[in-house]
Amino acid sequence: KHARPMFYINCGYRDLCYCYSKITRHHYCCSCDVGSCFPAHARLPTPTGATTTMGHLRTGDQVLAVDESGKVVPTTILGFMDRRPREAALYVTLRTSMGHNLTLSPNHVLFKSAPNSSHPVSVFGSDINIGDVIYSTNQTGIHKTEIIAIDHEVTQGAYVPLTREGTLVVEGIVVSCYASYKHSLAHTFLAPARIFPALLYLRPGFVSRLVTSVENLAGNVMKTLLLVLQDAAGGGAGRGKTSKVQSITKDGMKDTRFEDVRSDDVPDGEGEAYYISLVKLVGWLLYRKEKAAPQVLQVRAVVEDGWLQVLRLPYSLPQMTYTILGLLARSW
Repeated sequence: KHARPMFYINCGYRDLCYCYSKITRHHYCCSCDVGSCFPAHARLPTPTGATTTMGHLRTGDQVLAVDESGKVVPTTILGFMDRRPREAALYVTLRTSMGHNLTLSPNHVLFKSAPNSSHPVSVFGSDINIGDVIYSTNQTGIHKTEIIAIDHEVTQGAYVPLTREGTLVVEGIVVSCYASYKHSLAHTFLAPARIFPALLYLRPGFVSRLVTSVENLAGNVMKTLLLVLQDAAGGGAGRGKTSKVQSITKDGMKDTRFEDVRSDDVPDGEGEAYYISLVKLVGWLLYRKEKAAPQVLQVRAVVEDGWLQVLRLPYSLPQMTYTILGLLARSW
């Protein structure tokens, strides 16, 4: 139920914390300061009737969502608020009477049916109990289904996709795209990201991946130009040589695509988008009481007996220093 950096194992080298779950009695590498939402194996139905998984989901893919009127509609993945394929996390699995098995993080938001209201209620995964009623979908629309069992498991991947509707259909269950705060509040604060999805592209490592792609592009262009200059320096060695160089140049230019700079790996990337970090900071300052309680993972990011503690500084200062160093490391 606690986490702390342990740099003599692989978690520390990957800028992750070494976690232990008293529920599953299992050790795993987890994020030190952010939660998770869906694992890599979570399935999403598509408008064509097929299914895809969070691990294979990319920006621009078509999935299903539920609009404000309660209808199941096709939608597009605008981007990822957070995406950590190599990370493991502790998840809650909700098993329903209709055979659906939804795996999500305890702080993620889904919709529960209230006894005295016809409108769905925004709740966190950790607030669901056996006997509660949530919403599922099929070919005929949205239906209510009862929770019959709740399990916990540590599994791979942490994905948080965003759609324009702010909802998703995952494992046949209607869920929100947001976590940590109520759906309506998060939906309001994430409006700029839904209008300008480019805000989600700025994440740790984005600049380095972009520079690498540009360097590869420049290298291919220079190689092609060098072949052209070598052909010109040959000065009339025959049409055969010229056509050969033209063929090489054509192939080289074929490999030199500007799509490499805008490939799926660049906008999706890994880690939490900087805009989402800003929204979380605003939410922590203004709506701290409405935040989901850390019932499953309590983070302790300060190393015991560290050099900052030796100086006998107040606890808040070492904690803030480690947080700043962690942000700089992830940005780099």
